[in-house]
Amino acid sequence: MDKGVLRIAVQPEDGSGTVEQLNRQLSSLQQRGMEDILLKVDFIDLKSALAALLETEVDLVLASGADWATVAERQEFEAAAVL
Repeated sequence: MDKGVLRIAVQPEDGSGTVEQLNRQLSSLQQRGMEDILLKVDFIDLKSALAALLETEVDLVLASGADWATVAERQEFEAAAVL
């Protein structure tokens, strides 16, 4: 894993608004002069994103509520925040 870099996994745009929300937050960071924060965004499917999380290849997985509901039965995952 890249030291000092927050690695985020998100599914490619699927109409849920997740990518749009991420882009708004990244734009907000830039507007506040925080563009030097080291972020790496990987656009991968949710199943692969969760596998990457388990393998500590990413730090954070962004998913829509509908997509999260499809994996909620997996005991090793818990939603940390909801927007």
